[in-house]
Amino acid sequence: MGIVEKAQRYGAFDYTVKPFTCSTISAKLADYADFRRRQPPARSYASQSVIDRYFSPKHRTRELPAGLQAATLETVVTVLRAAPGPLRAAETARLAGVDRGTANRCLTYLRDQGIAERVPEHGRPGHPAYLYTLAPVWGPDGPS
Repeated sequence: MGIVEKAQRYGAFDYTVKPFTCSTISAKLADYADFRRRQPPARSYASQSVIDRYFSPKHRTRELPAGLQAATLETVVTVLRAAPGPLRAAETARLAGVDRGTANRCLTYLRDQGIAERVPEHGRPGHPAYLYTLAPVWGPDGPS
């Protein structure tokens, strides 16, 4: 444990031991992205409440919302990574082997976590459609 304690003292955000899964790394990177989003701007005055939110332990543990499974999220990420271009939720569902509602929940969660991006596809009036891709940092070769 000495190396882990030393890493923590020097500011390590997290520590992962091999072997690990893609979903483990994805969750840890999402945690770090969330941590960075909550950082106060450089050279700004930070109140105690801002600092408390920044270091909040509840943001260090990521539980999936009800109805989402880590394996399904990993499958959806794999589908997006392999796609030659943006995908609609229905296409993602078919390729991932899940129903459209599950695909929508996964895609929304991935977008909220900064892993996927959603852009509107302009089609028939009254029927908004969205196209999903992996966020640039996640690219075709995985997290960079």
